[in-house]
Amino acid sequence: MTANLPTTFLALALFAGAAHPSTAAPLSDPKDPAKKTDGAVAAPATAVAAAKAEQDDDPDLDVNRAQPDFTIVGLPTTLRLPRHKSAFRITHRFGRPLGEGSFGSLAEDFFGFDSGAVIGFEYRYGLFRATQLAVHRTNNRTIQFMLQREIKAQDESFPLSINVFGSAEGTNNFRDSYS
Repeated sequence: MTANLPTTFLALALFAGAAHPSTAAPLSDPKDPAKKTDGAVAAPATAVAAAKAEQDDDPDLDVNRAQPDFTIVGLPTTLRLPRHKSAFRITHRFGRPLGEGSFGSLAEDFFGFDSGAVIGFEYRYGLFRATQLAVHRTNNRTIQFMLQREIKAQDESFPLSINVFGSAEGTNNFRDSYS
């Protein structure tokens, strides 16, 4: 039996989001806090502090007021989710293009408000530092899978951020018309 491709991607995203064993708090012996209940000796406090400092130094956790969202007017930004964090969005696009028909027919349609809309559900997951996955499905049964990876971050010496985007889209629940 072969697995359906969207089901495989969803299973991989859910598997990657499972709790990582390193995030669990070690169980300690109440009489000796340095001793774990499984008999192993706890790591020195300096190693734990260094690991926490490295984790806290993740630039993806910093708020970027210049990029408040993943997209600005439909165009993707370089904003990414931090590692092992996720986001869910609902998108809405009017079905009628503003350039279609005369101004009178556009006004009759109240500039697209009376036409149908394309609703989308999107789930993003920060797979690694500077890397995120996204799955987007619309009500016309188009599914898009997206991967974003930062190549070079913007800093004082380099005024641009360079990211690579990869995307695959298919209609009819990813069964037809791939792009």
